[in-house]
Amino acid sequence: MFRYDGTVDHPAGRELLLLALLGAFTGVLAGGCAVIFRYMIAFFHNLAFCGTVSLHYDALAHADPSPWGVGIILIPLAGALLVAFLVRNFAPGARSHGVPQIMYSIYYREAKIHPVLALIKSLSASISIGTGASIGREGPIIQITASVGSAIGGWLRFPGRVRTVLLAAAAAGGVAGSFDSPLGGVLFTIELFLPAVSAAALLPVSIAAVVATLISRSVFGTRPSLPVPMPELLSDPLISSLPSLVVLGLVVGVISTLFIVALCKTSKWFDSLSGNYYIRHAFGMVLVGAEIWFFLKLTGNYYVEGLGYSTIFDLLNGRIVTFGLLLLLLAGKFIATSVSLGSGGSGGVFCPSLFLGALSGALVGELLALVLPAGLAVPRELLVLAGMAAAVGAITGTVLTGIVMVAELTGCYELLASAALVSFIAFAVRRSWIGGGIYSQQLLGSNHSIPEGLQSAVWSSRRASDLMAPLPEGELPNNLIRVDADADMDAVLRQWNDYGADGAVVTRGGEPAGILRDSELAAACRSMAERMV
Repeated sequence: MFRYDGTVDHPAGRELLLLALLGAFTGVLAGGCAVIFRYMIAFFHNLAFCGTVSLHYDALAHADPSPWGVGIILIPLAGALLVAFLVRNFAPGARSHGVPQIMYSIYYREAKIHPVLALIKSLSASISIGTGASIGREGPIIQITASVGSAIGGWLRFPGRVRTVLLAAAAAGGVAGSFDSPLGGVLFTIELFLPAVSAAALLPVSIAAVVATLISRSVFGTRPSLPVPMPELLSDPLISSLPSLVVLGLVVGVISTLFIVALCKTSKWFDSLSGNYYIRHAFGMVLVGAEIWFFLKLTGNYYVEGLGYSTIFDLLNGRIVTFGLLLLLLAGKFIATSVSLGSGGSGGVFCPSLFLGALSGALVGELLALVLPAGLAVPRELLVLAGMAAAVGAITGTVLTGIVMVAELTGCYELLASAALVSFIAFAVRRSWIGGGIYSQQLLGSNHSIPEGLQSAVWSSRRASDLMAPLPEGELPNNLIRVDADADMDAVLRQWNDYGADGAVVTRGGEPAGILRDSELAAACRSMAERMV
């Protein structure tokens, strides 16, 4: 269906127009999904915590104490049982935060995602968040909308590279519509989902993000999701804030690293427990319910349940200044999110990252206020916001996304320079300890590698064992090269071209394990030569 005007980099005008129209159509669907998903979270939250049927939910306000009293501990348990039933019986891929599964589908399955995933993910994630799991909505909305984009590409029988662009466009629309962040949505897909970037690929992605944002704003309004009380305080010269920002970057880098390690280890620990998924997830969410009850009795607010926007809003407004409470909230969010996701909850890590970054900024602000001269004092709001951006970038590996999205969420574009400095320091600290962010760590845990950075080659990230076919019966042909199962496809194709062979025998431990046929190697060579649309 897609024909080109003589070069692989530039589709013809009619194809560009088709991509633009598909981007707009995808944006409409993604924006609609984002709106419906937010209403579903509100519905389950009001039903579970208040016993009422309502779609109204103010994320900036703390939930009133539940009429269930101590029975609130059982609300996350009930949600866990429903989520386990949905995930186990209908869509195992809906478990956890979802983004790694999308990355896997792009790099290993030609962007093919089963359409049923959108329905099950929307239900399971809205139930998880609504019943108190300490998780975010970026992972679910990305998985929901990405499955829609993949389905569109599949129905129109587009090749894998075009289907990847539609998947990325839908994901960008989902992020933009869910967080009112069009630029953040575009950057997120660039940093994670587009194996190669060109103007033609960005056309449908950008259009989808803008259209989805317009749909979301028509429903929820244009007020920033996290308004800052006095944004004029953030316009101080960067040079006077430099020492504090450097310290904050180091602290956020350490906290982000510990969070990734804690989440991975908690997930492995729950998987090692006896019993099935129902029991493990139910056990985990009872722990989260007990923690929610603890915070309610101690402070009068749940604090660590759900998205956490209300707590971040408190930090921005200076309502939480006690050093002990800040530390307790930091530890509480660590535990609640690690247990919620590690035991099998269905949600994302973006909102928890914002939460941890905001707390890190507040803690650093309180400490530096005691030791720095008055002339070097940094506005607390600046540290909180810069910490949020840095934590998102360090934890997820999407540094540019974190910087821009926090600016869009708050409407404070004055923080961009400060947030960039803190974010890159935090990212460097995390990268020096562990190589990948939370998304790539999960893929590495399942023995799949995904290259980091733009313009990465899809086939270069694959190994010979990922593409080999079973050994045929009888003797193997003579004109075959021998390659190790762990050899990357770049090396395999270079050897294949050099020797003019008819294929390759894939060996593991010196013994034949599979075969790569000439036709498969030729297809790999063509795919490596092509850039995205």
